[in-house]
Amino acid sequence: MSDSDISRTLSSTDSSTIQSPPPSELQQLKTALSMQSDETILEHCLGLHKLQGVSSLADCMVVVCFDTESWTRDHDRLTEIGVATFDSRDMGAVKEPGSYGENLLKQVYFYHARIQENAHLVNIKFCVGDPDSNRFGQTRFVTKDQASNMLRDIFAWPIDKDQPELGYCPVVVVGHALRGDFSRLHDTLGFNAAQVGTVVKMIDTQQLSRETGYWSTLGNPIGLARLVPKCGFDYRDPHTASNDAAMTLVCAVQMVLPNRVKNRDITGKSLQTIVDQIEKSSQQQTWTWGNEKYCIRCGGVGHTKTNYRGRRCNIKVKCAHCAASKLEKRQKAAGTHCTRACISFAMEG
Repeated sequence: MSDSDISRTLSSTDSSTIQSPPPSELQQLKTALSMQSDETILEHCLGLHKLQGVSSLADCMVVVCFDTESWTRDHDRLTEIGVATFDSRDMGAVKEPGSYGENLLKQVYFYHARIQENAHLVNIKFCVGDPDSNRFGQTRFVTKDQASNMLRDIFAWPIDKDQPELGYCPVVVVGHALRGDFSRLHDTLGFNAAQVGTVVKMIDTQQLSRETGYWSTLGNPIGLARLVPKCGFDYRDPHTASNDAAMTLVCAVQMVLPNRVKNRDITGKSLQTIVDQIEKSSQQQTWTWGNEKYCIRCGGVGHTKTNYRGRRCNIKVKCAHCAASKLEKRQKAAGTHCTRACISFAMEG
């Protein structure tokens, strides 16, 4: 990925002067898309097949694939947001999708946000996931307020930043078990994508898998852990938001690609090799919300628990909760973390 490719990065912007396209125009597009299959819409967004009889706004749709993670002991505590997104205009400029859609996947941008207030709440039981094992995009720590603003920017991408009067791009949302993620954002951050007014279609890969024949079993919908290997690559470091968002989008692309490109004959690469390369290049994509480094031990920004001026964080801390505990083990742990990062106290709540 070239420097010019990386230039389309997420940053804090003042969008107060930008007006959305007339509601009637967006609503007309939304209505038209409701009569199209999820597969056909995604093919259009990937530049594989052009929709007919729809508004020209469809030519500048943005796809936002996202996933959320929360603390399993209290789902009201959001811990991560992962996003994989692309502009359909970038896809339309790709002449050949490449083996397994490699050239299309190179157009995707990845973001991994950890909620700063809850960064110490790591899931070590039940739905185990390690946010330090993020593979796609760069990880940044954001406050809950910053996360809300970040999401508004993601769902309000200007059609043309030099012509703000044109408004925002219509958004096609992709996810796996999508409604749960939307509910979580609403319940934890008060974010409602419908209020942004840009969403024209929601595509759930559980439904897409049935539509495309990847899952035909009656009863329960397919889980991501089963869908990923069905699409031909490994399900690695799951339950980390950006990893799950990335794997969901790769699955969505594979399910709608024409069979002629789903083989190694074009480049000699397997899908797994291509995913590995996309993973590596995505880590060069930069964005500016929040902080690159945050210390779970002391609550400071600019360094991590394991690296403060070249060594482990040694800033003096004392947890008031542990210090006041009647348990000797807790009392001894009081000097290992600050009060707001006490997972023992959180587990008592």
